[in-house]
Amino acid sequence: MYPSFRVLRKNFEALVSSKSLSGYDVSGLLEKLQSTPDDYQKLFQLGQEIEQRPLRESWKYVEPNALDLILQQSSFVSSAPVPALLASDVFHRARAGFLSSVVGCVLGKPVEVHLDSKSLINALEKSNQFPIQGYISKTIVENGGLDFLHKDAPVSFAENLRNVPPDDDINYTLVGLVLLEKFGPDFAQSDLAAIWRDSLPLGFTWGPERLFLSRYAMEMGLDDNPQIEVAGFADSLNPGSELCGALIRSHIYGYASPGDPLQAASLAWRDATMTHRGNGVYGSMYLASAIAIAFVEKNPEAIFRRALEFIPQKSRLHEAIAYAIDSVMNSPTWESAYELIHGRYGDFGHCKIFQEIGTVVNSVCFAGSISEGLKIQLYQGNDTDSFGSAAGAILGVYFGEGNLEESWISPFQDKLHSALAGFHDLSLDSVAWRVGKVATLGLDVD
Repeated sequence: MYPSFRVLRKNFEALVSSKSLSGYDVSGLLEKLQSTPDDYQKLFQLGQEIEQRPLRESWKYVEPNALDLILQQSSFVSSAPVPALLASDVFHRARAGFLSSVVGCVLGKPVEVHLDSKSLINALEKSNQFPIQGYISKTIVENGGLDFLHKDAPVSFAENLRNVPPDDDINYTLVGLVLLEKFGPDFAQSDLAAIWRDSLPLGFTWGPERLFLSRYAMEMGLDDNPQIEVAGFADSLNPGSELCGALIRSHIYGYASPGDPLQAASLAWRDATMTHRGNGVYGSMYLASAIAIAFVEKNPEAIFRRALEFIPQKSRLHEAIAYAIDSVMNSPTWESAYELIHGRYGDFGHCKIFQEIGTVVNSVCFAGSISEGLKIQLYQGNDTDSFGSAAGAILGVYFGEGNLEESWISPFQDKLHSALAGFHDLSLDSVAWRVGKVATLGLDVD
């Protein structure tokens, strides 16, 4: 069984673009692709050539994949003792992180259509929804607002909300929750892969995650319980290896590591390297460690600067986040900070982490509350559900459960719908409770 030539060519085109952004010499490869006939052997040889191209001599970044090398290239020196934590506080902060991430996801879901801040705010203004007061109304398409919406918009409009609608961002947190409940922090990638195999529908995955499941299925063949080594799946023909897919899976590792960013980053690395490489892995480590730090750090700037200690100092992501933090700290408003971040990294839009992590820094640092932070994140556009969810995870842990208004939660009527096979817990409150329990493993809950 082989993919069609159309699929192969599209994959190769994306791979060449990805390799170029990652510093590799791709000169002449697109021309070779165009001149290569529809022949599997010849296309296989071209794929090998794409993967074997060297880095450009002028490339200044150092971006390893092994965890020990990542930490060697970072400013991390040694792990400080995890501070003494009150279990009940950890429990409720983790719950708040999860619930706020759900709210941020659903809030952004209708308008996940690659908009920048100006375009999105303009549409909200034309439909009399700016400043936003709750979930987005279906009137967003009226009065010259938006003429296109995300395909899942109808189930997440304010008028239609009766539950948390299925979403990949939420799916992955649930997958991670099941993983940690079953195996704890010593899980293996094979454990995670088996849960993916048995739980994740292919149609609810994108990019590297879909590629992973497709490869896994090919390796399975007709074997019901194969022993498959998945560690190398992400090494080749993986054009989305630096997109945000690993980052959106990392929330649970932050919740499960209160005050311990090294553990959070390490768990996120183990998950992320199943599908991603380079900066795609670093983004996952960064968000997980930021969530872990938010349990104990009272200064938002310090959350993001401390999390940066786990990212290679000569990587593109370190450069982008450092620029974002400096821009936010030197700006009087989130709007002016956004203009700086977008001005430099605007080409990295939907799913591309270099700009999007900067917008999360912006949202959290200018937020006086969970609600305000979620609204700022929405206003910055791009991947509005994934990074609304990411911002919500940090905001919820930082501000705590009592600071998330019930008006954001009540429309769901305590109903959580997921797309996962075998996940039968349909109570949002129950799942939030389970997240809190995972966060307090090893602690005595009061």
